[in-house]
Amino acid sequence: MTVTKVKKHKDLRFEDPGRNSFSSFDNYGSGSIASSTRTTVNIWNRLSKIDDIWEVGSDLSDDDWEQRKCHRVFCRVLCTCMKDEVSHFCRWFLRTMKIALTTPKILISSLLAFAILSIAGILFLYSFNIAEEESRKEAAKLVAIQTDVWFARVLERAFVPLFTMAQFVNELSEFHSMPFLIGDRCNSTEQDCSNSTAAPILNGKPTHRNLTGIFPENLEERFQDIASHIKERSGLGKALVNIQLAPKAVVSMFYPMVNCEDFEGDVCLNNTGALGHDLLNDPDRVGIARATVPAKYVVTAGPLKLVQGGHPVVEDAFIARLPINLANHSLVVDGIDYSCWGFAVVLLNWAVMKKDSGIYENFEREGMQFKLTRTDTKFNKTSGAKYYK
Repeated sequence: MTVTKVKKHKDLRFEDPGRNSFSSFDNYGSGSIASSTRTTVNIWNRLSKIDDIWEVGSDLSDDDWEQRKCHRVFCRVLCTCMKDEVSHFCRWFLRTMKIALTTPKILISSLLAFAILSIAGILFLYSFNIAEEESRKEAAKLVAIQTDVWFARVLERAFVPLFTMAQFVNELSEFHSMPFLIGDRCNSTEQDCSNSTAAPILNGKPTHRNLTGIFPENLEERFQDIASHIKERSGLGKALVNIQLAPKAVVSMFYPMVNCEDFEGDVCLNNTGALGHDLLNDPDRVGIARATVPAKYVVTAGPLKLVQGGHPVVEDAFIARLPINLANHSLVVDGIDYSCWGFAVVLLNWAVMKKDSGIYENFEREGMQFKLTRTDTKFNKTSGAKYYK
């Protein structure tokens, strides 16, 4: 065994042929231990960077090691290239800005070019926005037209019950006497009604006539039978909630009088409160009634709330009226005497019509909203002057 003295570390290194060498330090203090630890860590760090060291005893194949080396090299090259490109761009940008700021012509030209490009971009975006808006308007118009056509067809189907009912009134003589049984309205505050045989004004309701016992029972039964068949065959389903007759413009017969079948839950449309409604003497209904008397076609009004029993049963309803013209009958409107027997009337549930039309789904599918508006013709209660609302 030989003993070698190493001055640098002030320790003795013992070597034994055929065996590993080891060192004995003179000083076993903390400083020597820390130095030894750092030396060992540095050695392992250097060794970890050498690929060939780890090839020994590894389970990876040669191809796997080559692929891993390629990936590592590629990543290093890519990072180096990106760093060089970014550095080059920054130097170019700073150099360009310096030249532009120190040379007024270049600065002004750059600003002018920027302004022109900005204005051109704004104009392009504006034109694109206008074109998009026009396209959406056209799409909205198309949906509105399609919906309008659908409603027109529904209303046309609703006209069939009106014309059918009017035809029965024309052909069946027992219906001809109904206006004479009601008689002309007699206002007790303006004239002596003691000898009048006409249906009196209902107490507490100046807009209604008292029709109690006016019509024979067999006439009511005949109407119920006819109207039930008309409603059943109308093809309108739950949208058609009532068929009425209004001789002398006084609503006198209903089918059904109480309608529960067209509503969900415990809701029913009870028309008892509308019996005897004098349409030509109700300020809220006189406009449409006056327009119906001289008309040669169906007149519609709505959507209107149907108030029965003090609360709205149908929030929105369309009321369609057809004048029934018969000889030897008379209705006076604005001083003109018309040969009018009265009206055939149908009530349409507007909520059901909207749901069946698919109007909400159609506009929602296009990402649009809609608003339905109307103009009502009304008459001043005092002066009788017409106005629109």
